[in-house]
Amino acid sequence: MSTLLQDLRLSVRLLRRSRGFAAAALAVIALSTGASTAVFSVVYSVVLRPLPFPEPGRLVSLTQFYASFKENVVTGPVYFDWLDGASQFASLAAYSAGQYTLTGAETAESVPVARVSHQFFDCLGVRPASGRTFSAQEGRPGSDGVVVVSRSFWNGRRRRDLVELEGRGYRVIGEMPESFAFPPATQLWVPLALDPARERAGGPVEMVRVIGRLKSGVTAAGLTATLAGISARVQGFSAGGRPVVVPLRLWLTGKTQRVWFVLTGVVVIVLLVACANVAGLLIARGAARRSEMAIRLALGAPAHRLVRQLLTESLVLAVAGSAAGLALAALLVRVLLPLVPDAMLAGRSVQLDAPVFACATATAVAIALLFGIAPAREALRTTRQRPLDLRGILVAAEVALSLVLLVAAALMVRSFSALTAVDPGFRADHALTLAVNLPAAAYREPPRQFQFYRSVLDALAALPGVRGAALASELPFSGGSTGFALASAEGERPWNSDEGLRHRVDALFISAGYFRAAGTPLVEGREFTAGEMTAESHAVIVNRALARRYFGAEHAIGRRIKLGFVESPEPWRAIVGVARDSKRGALDEDVAPAVYRPYTQRNGLRVAGLILRTTGDPAALAEPVRRTLARLDGAVAASDVQTLEQRLNRSVASQKLRSVCSVLLALLALAMVVTGLYGVLAYLVAQRMVELGVRMALGAAPGDIFALVLRRGAKLALAGIAAGALLSLAAGQSLRGLLFGVTPADPWILLGASALMLAVSLAAAALPARRAIRIDPMRCLRQE
Repeated sequence: MSTLLQDLRLSVRLLRRSRGFAAAALAVIALSTGASTAVFSVVYSVVLRPLPFPEPGRLVSLTQFYASFKENVVTGPVYFDWLDGASQFASLAAYSAGQYTLTGAETAESVPVARVSHQFFDCLGVRPASGRTFSAQEGRPGSDGVVVVSRSFWNGRRRRDLVELEGRGYRVIGEMPESFAFPPATQLWVPLALDPARERAGGPVEMVRVIGRLKSGVTAAGLTATLAGISARVQGFSAGGRPVVVPLRLWLTGKTQRVWFVLTGVVVIVLLVACANVAGLLIARGAARRSEMAIRLALGAPAHRLVRQLLTESLVLAVAGSAAGLALAALLVRVLLPLVPDAMLAGRSVQLDAPVFACATATAVAIALLFGIAPAREALRTTRQRPLDLRGILVAAEVALSLVLLVAAALMVRSFSALTAVDPGFRADHALTLAVNLPAAAYREPPRQFQFYRSVLDALAALPGVRGAALASELPFSGGSTGFALASAEGERPWNSDEGLRHRVDALFISAGYFRAAGTPLVEGREFTAGEMTAESHAVIVNRALARRYFGAEHAIGRRIKLGFVESPEPWRAIVGVARDSKRGALDEDVAPAVYRPYTQRNGLRVAGLILRTTGDPAALAEPVRRTLARLDGAVAASDVQTLEQRLNRSVASQKLRSVCSVLLALLALAMVVTGLYGVLAYLVAQRMVELGVRMALGAAPGDIFALVLRRGAKLALAGIAAGALLSLAAGQSLRGLLFGVTPADPWILLGASALMLAVSLAAAALPARRAIRIDPMRCLRQE
C-alpha cells in the first residue's frame, strides 16, 4: 500500500510538471467520458433499467394482430377467453388509458386516468402507500365508483375523500407511492368494469390493453402457442387474430430502443477515438522519457516497477479525467433532456445513478490499462532503433473511426432534412389545436354532445383573430390511433374478410369548414354544407389516396362508396369532395385512403379535437379559448393545447435528437483527429529535426521539406479514410431503418465526408510542416 501511495504521489508531481500534456489528456478524457456517460444515462434509464416491479422479467404485454386490418388490438371477449383458458399466468390484467375531465372544482381540468381490472396492481406486484386497491366486486359494473390516486395528484390540490370525474363522484380508497406511474404519466386509476356476458354476447365490445405475469418457468413461445389455440376458437368480430407476446419493458420502449442503441454505438466509437488519442499522447511522452527510463534501469530499478509507475500515471489521468467527465455529463444530461421527446422517455426519469457511475469508473480503468501498456513499453525502450509506428497506427485508426461518425452524422442530417422537406398536406402556420373531453354524466347522449359542439364552434369562430373553427374526431399528429372502416366502391364484386386490408380506410368525422381551418385544400368538389351536417346525410369527402384506389384516373365526384361489404345493408354514399392527401401520424409514413363524414354521424363523440385558423399568433389565443369553454360549460376542460406547428415539430423530434447528437459527437471526434495528427507530426518533426536541418543545408528547398511532412500526414489520413470507408458501408446498414430519403451507401455522402476528413487532416499536418521549414540548419548542425 505504501508503494502504491508513493507511486500516486510521484505521478501527480510528474503530471504537474507536464501541464500541457496533462491538460490535453484530461480534456480528451473528460469530453469523451462526459459525452458517453450522458448518453448512457439516458439509455440506461429508458431502455436498460429494470422495471420498478418485483421480478420484472416475468411481466409481458399481450395483444392480437389482425393481418386483414393490420391492427394490434385486444377485445373484451378475447381477454376473458385468455383469463379463463391460459393456465401459464400467475396473474392477468386489462387496462385502458385516456384523459378524463376532473370536475367539481372552480375550473375543469384534464387529467390522465387509467381504467384497470381488479387484478392490475397484483399483476404488477405493487402495493399502495396507504389504503387499498380494487376488489373483485368493485370490478363489476355498478360497483365501480372508487378510485386509487397517485401521490403526485395531490400536488397543489386539497386532499379529499371524494374525487369527481366526468361529473361522477369516486370514493378515494388508496394512494400509490410516488415512484409508481403505469401506464406512464397516469395520475388516477378507476375500475375497468367489464361484464363478461355482455362482452361475449356479440354487442359493442371494449378494446383493452393486456399485461400478464408469467408463472415461473413459462416461456413466451409456449404461452404464444397456448393463446393461439384459444384464439383459433374465437368467433365473431374477434376471430382471426394472432397472439403477440413481448416483454413488458420491450413494449414500453418500442421503436425507440433502436434509436438509443445506435446513439450508444456512436458514443462508443467516440470513446475509442479518445482512447487512441490519449494512447498517442502517452506514447509521445514515453518516447521523450526514454533517457530517464534508461538511467533508472541502469541504476537497478526493476522493469516491472517502472511499468507499474507508468500505469499508475495513466490511471491518475483516467480517474481525474473521468471525474471531470461525470461533472460534464450532469450538465450534458440537462442540455440533452429537452431534446428528448416525451414519447421516448415514456414518463421515466433520467439521473446519474450507481450503474452509470460504475460504467464511468470502468471506462476510466479501461483507458488506464488498455491504452497505458503500449506507451509503458515504448518508454522502456533504451535504444534509438525505430520501432513499429504505433502512434501512426493509432492516428489512422482515429481517422477511420471518425470517418464512420462523419458519415453517420451526414446520413442523419440528410435524412432529417429530407423528412422536414416533406409536404404534410396542410398549412401548419397560424393554427391552434386542442382536445375537448365532455363529462360523461352531462353528455352521455350524442344529441347533447353535438349541441355543445355547435355552440363551441360558433363561439370560437366569433373570437377576434379567428378566421375559422372546426372539429375533428382526430387531429393531425395527435399521437392517437385513427379510426378505420371497410369501404367498397359501387360496381365492385363482392369480397370477404381476407381482403380486408385492401379495403381498409381511415374513418374521420369532421365539422363543416374543417378543410379550410386545417389548411388542407380540396382538389375536387366542395366541403360539407350546413344541410349535410346531419345523421341522415349520405355525403362523404375522400382523400386522393382513396380516389386513386377505387377510381384510378377517373373523376371521383358523384361516385358512390359503401362503408362495409358490397352486400351489406349500409347505404351508398355519394362523394362530394376530394381532399388533398395529408399526413396524420408521421411524415415518413404513406398516406392511407381516408373517408371524411359529418361528425353528427358518429355514435357518440365525447372526445374531439378542435382546430382554429388564426390571423395572428395562434398561441396567443390559448387563454381566450379556455375562457370561452369555461363560459359555455365550466365542467369542460381543454387539453393538449398546441399550435399545429408544435405538433408537426414534435413528430420529428426523435429524428432531430439523432441528428444533433450525431453531429456534435462527430465534431468531437474530428477535433480529436486534428489533435492526434498534429501531435504525431509534431513529434516526428522534433525527432527528425537534425535530419531535416541537414537536408536543408544540402540544398533542399523549404517546399520539399513542407511536402515531406505533409506527405506523412496525408498517408496516415488516406490509410484511415480507406479503412473508414469500408467500416462506414458496413455500419450504414445498421442505420437503414432510421433513415428517410437517403440510402446508407450514398456515394456523395461518403465522398463528401472523406474529402472533409482529408482536408481537416491536411490542415492539421500543415502546422508541423510550417514549423519544419523554419528550422535553422546551422543551429541543428551545431547541436549534432
